[in-house]
Parts: sequence; structure tokens; C-alpha cells
Amino acid sequence: MKVGAQVMLIKNVVQGTLVNGSVGSVIAFATVYEAIQHHIRIAGIDPEDKKFQGSEEDTLIEVSKALKLQYTEPGEEPQAQQQQSGSQPKFSIEEKWPLVRFTDGLLLLCTPVEFTVVGIKGNLEARRQQVPLILAWALSIHKSQGQTLERVKIDMEHIFEKGQAYVALSRARSMDGLQIFNFNHAKIQVHPLVLKWQEFWLSLGDEDAEFLDSEGAFDSFFEPFDDDDIL
Repeated sequence: MKVGAQVMLIKNVVQGTLVNGSVGSVIAFATVYEAIQHHIRIAGIDPEDKKFQGSEEDTLIEVSKALKLQYTEPGEEPQAQQQQSGSQPKFSIEEKWPLVRFTDGLLLLCTPVEFTVVGIKGNLEARRQQVPLILAWALSIHKSQGQTLERVKIDMEHIFEKGQAYVALSRARSMDGLQIFNFNHAKIQVHPLVLKWQEFWLSLGDEDAEFLDSEGAFDSFFEPFDDDDIL
């Protein structure tokens, strides 16, 4: 990973804003303390919290607690930072993390956050600390759902499911930012039930507006169909 790399979050960091699938570019590498000084949001903590407003050393100690990482003194020998099996990873004051500007303009210092694997009985099976980013020069259509992108290049050659073309094409904010490769009319497919729903919706008058807003509209429409029709 380097400055200029296009990256994607793989964990929700700021609910509703910076979430799994958010895309941005690495613009620099910075320490936690530098980010706090410049009021930059940090993955896993709120830099405006008063406990992060003390001296550099006190701030880093509080940050290490918040991020569940171990604090090491400046100048500590590298071998002293090697973690033991089962222990938490360590970082030092000098450690720098990727600073990412996302497509909506928000800045985030991507420090390690905790990922866990929970068993079917609710028991913790695994835990690790990881910077919540992956390289994202390309995305699958599935992964791009819900995103609005300034510039999109779409290869339609391997589209195989109804609605996929719509999802891909509708990611672009404008026609100026859209480029299509291997265009094929046959790849643009709509589920037959979607067409029937549109006909059903258009057949209703203004007096049925309240009915359309209710769950009953969907229930009454789908009632005649079995699961095989819907899937």
C-alpha cells in the first residue's frame, strides 16, 4: 500500500458514512498524534474526546487502550516489540498509518481495528487486529452495491444474473463518468416479476396511493406466486 493507492474499507467505521465498501485513496501516512492535532477522524476512536487532548505520551497511552493495542516507549528496541503468541500487537509513537480521503471527501486515519469470529453458540473463536483496508483498483458488482462513484469502468462480458447490469450502470454519478466495455444488449436482463410489479403499480390510480405505501401492496402482489417464481 502506498500514497495514491485506491482502497476500500472492509469494516463499518462510522455508521452510515464510512462503512464496509466505502472507497477512497491513500493521500499520506501519519501518526495517531498527528491526526489528533489536525482533528482528523481515526478508525476506532473520536479524536475530539477530551482524554485524547493531553500530552503526546498521555494521548498515545489513551489511544492504545481505545484501540486495544499495546503502547511501547519511543526508542524501544525492535525485538522488544515482537509479540508473544496470543498477546496483543504493539505499536510505537512513531508508527504511521494510511490516511485516506474517501469519495465523499471525508478523511480517515486507518489504524488497526479488531476483527472477531464468533461461533454459533456466541463464543469467541478468533480475534485479530488489522488495518481495515484492502486495495480496490477493481470491485465486483456485488461489492459495489449501494455506492455512488465519480468514475466507473464496467466490463459487461461476465454479467450473468438479472439486475446485475442495472446495479453496475447505476453506480455512476453521471454519464460523463461512465465507460462501458463489451456492451451486449442480452446482458441487460430484468426479472419477469419486476416487470409484472411495474404493470401492477401502473394499473393503480391516485386513490390507491395509501395502499401502495403499505406492506399489503407487496403481499397481495406476491401471494399468487410460489418461491420458485420469485427466485
